[in-house]
Amino acid sequence: MKISCRASLFFALVASTFAWPARGDEAAPTVSTFTGDFERGDLSGGWGNRDMARSDSIQVVANPVRAGRYAAKFTVRAGEIINNGNRAEIVRQNNDKAGSEAWYAWSFMIPRDFPDVEWKPKLWQCLGQWHDQPDPARGETWDNLPSHSPSIAVYYTSKNGVSALEVWYGTYQKGETQKIIATAPVRKGEWLDLMFHIRWSQGNDGFVAPFLNGKPLIAPDGSCHRACGRNMWNGVPHYLKIGLYRSSAITSTNSVYFDEVRIGPSRASVALPALEAPRP
Repeated sequence: MKISCRASLFFALVASTFAWPARGDEAAPTVSTFTGDFERGDLSGGWGNRDMARSDSIQVVANPVRAGRYAAKFTVRAGEIINNGNRAEIVRQNNDKAGSEAWYAWSFMIPRDFPDVEWKPKLWQCLGQWHDQPDPARGETWDNLPSHSPSIAVYYTSKNGVSALEVWYGTYQKGETQKIIATAPVRKGEWLDLMFHIRWSQGNDGFVAPFLNGKPLIAPDGSCHRACGRNMWNGVPHYLKIGLYRSSAITSTNSVYFDEVRIGPSRASVALPALEAPRP
């Protein structure tokens, strides 16, 4: 039996409509856009859990601000333990899955009166981290999930009296070691803009490219300014935590400020307005 050209075209269209995509042509997971600029005057608008020991541990304030009317102030005092840590943090659960390439940005300020502590392994202070969570497919729950250091984290340090931030990257599985991939000086009393381009993966194709005030923090090697390798402890999306999380051995009362937190699928989607020149 012969089939007309019109019928052949019809069957070809049907077949193409219902055909499964080739494995190599599968689209990357989408990344949700989020803006956490505190312009509602509170911590609503897409923020999740809050780790705060007191009602004033996290405050929305009108001064100082990076842009708009409000920013967030995070204060940690000695002995105030919440979720097994001396911390004041908020969570954004953006559900950025393995294989996705997401951009994250935020502004932060270390106030001029912030009391520094000379860095030692047991005297750390974390400003931002991407935290793992249980994978039910592996039988994991919060009760049995092993304790992990964050695979990507930003620390504030003071070494030999010099204030700086450090970006740490990597996991401890399969002989891997977590390492400092970028560092930059911090001037107190000034807003600094951080940005990260991350490809989430449990394999070697994962990466992070950090930027400070729009400039790469990793010296380019050819066209690359990334740190590469595994950055997921399991297949469940890691969530972002910002604020101040520190060693319980630190005894001072410390505050930091955050503003203009953004997440999106491209650099343009998280772009911030230009910073004003610092005052002399």
